[in-house]
Amino acid sequence: MGSNSKANGSYAINIGVKSEVNGRASQGFGDSIYVNTNQSLALGTGAQTLKDENVPATTEQYSLIAVGSDAKAIGSGSIAFGAYSTVQGFGNKNILKLDEKEKRMQGGIEVTHSTGVHKTLTKDVSGNVTVTVTSDNLEPNDEESVAKREGETYGAMALGYAASSHALAATAIGHYATAVGRVSIAAGTSSKALGYHAIAYGGFSKVSGENAGAFGYSAEASGDQSLSLGYNSDATAKNSVALGAESVANEENTVSVGSDTLKRKITNVADGTQENDAVNVRQLNTLKAETQKITPRIEKIEQRNDVMTQEYRTGIEQLAKRSDTIVKEHRSRIEHIEKRNQQMTKEYRSGIASAIAIGGLQSASIPGKQGVSVGVGNFKGANSLAVGYSRLSSDGSVSLKINAALSSSGYSGGGASVGFMW
Repeated sequence: MGSNSKANGSYAINIGVKSEVNGRASQGFGDSIYVNTNQSLALGTGAQTLKDENVPATTEQYSLIAVGSDAKAIGSGSIAFGAYSTVQGFGNKNILKLDEKEKRMQGGIEVTHSTGVHKTLTKDVSGNVTVTVTSDNLEPNDEESVAKREGETYGAMALGYAASSHALAATAIGHYATAVGRVSIAAGTSSKALGYHAIAYGGFSKVSGENAGAFGYSAEASGDQSLSLGYNSDATAKNSVALGAESVANEENTVSVGSDTLKRKITNVADGTQENDAVNVRQLNTLKAETQKITPRIEKIEQRNDVMTQEYRTGIEQLAKRSDTIVKEHRSRIEHIEKRNQQMTKEYRSGIASAIAIGGLQSASIPGKQGVSVGVGNFKGANSLAVGYSRLSSDGSVSLKINAALSSSGYSGGGASVGFMW
């Protein structure tokens, strides 16, 4: 209904100018709308419901909703709310209407779906309701299985002017909100959830890290598994947390409550009890008080130690002086002994040399004769010269002998003897 409008398909409805509805049981309300899927709704100027080109052509695409000027819903079950919003992906299969049979039982209801899913609702005497779900053929619902089975943008949703959602189960809510990561949420004007499992909550908030979250106006979390909470807070490192407005966490595995220029106190901290617990000022003051009690004792010990050290030092110095004196005395004695030994050595060597020289002197052997004899001797380097006089009586019964010796060391000696013979 309307100029240049078209409605193709059983039970199709089209109300608007230059609009086109191609789908069974689909409706279009507004100018320049375009509906290309079954059981779909386009409401607003330029609103469109389109087939996802990434899905095989043989697969039916249906149940799309686009509401708002130029809103676009692409792929089965997609819902786009708000002017210029775009959602690409399949809807949640679990909310599709299924053929079902209902059987009332004693105390409850059993519902069996055509997919083989059984739901049993029971109510006890107290009014408590219990729901039991079983399945004959339940398909896996983990992310990878759903993405492979239904498409990478399955379940995406965008709500708001120019909002857009582009990944599996991604949600964008707010003007210009953008959700790009799988199972991500962008909520707030110009919010951006770019990372896997990212959550950006607040105007102009942005999350690019995986499994990260940013909460607050202009909050940002770019590190994986990071969290920023508060206006303009920023968590850039992996596993970091920025708490409070304008806080910055730029080191891995840290929690920051401020920045280089903004400092905060953490109050109401309980006493730490474990090795990795934080301590509070009360605990520090207690430790300080205990330390102050010990300090005077330590000072006394140090003073006593100083006194003892000085005493030891004085004793050592005195002992050293006494040792020096003793050493000098012993050295002097040793030197004296050495000199005396050298002197005695010279003396006994000279004496032996003189004895050898004297022993070699000749004696008068003819009665009534007399004579002079000269002899030399040597012993271990010592030399000696001996001179002797001897006389024998005319009858040979009495002899006289006189001798003297002089060594090379300057030592001299002499002797005399008288002999009687009969």
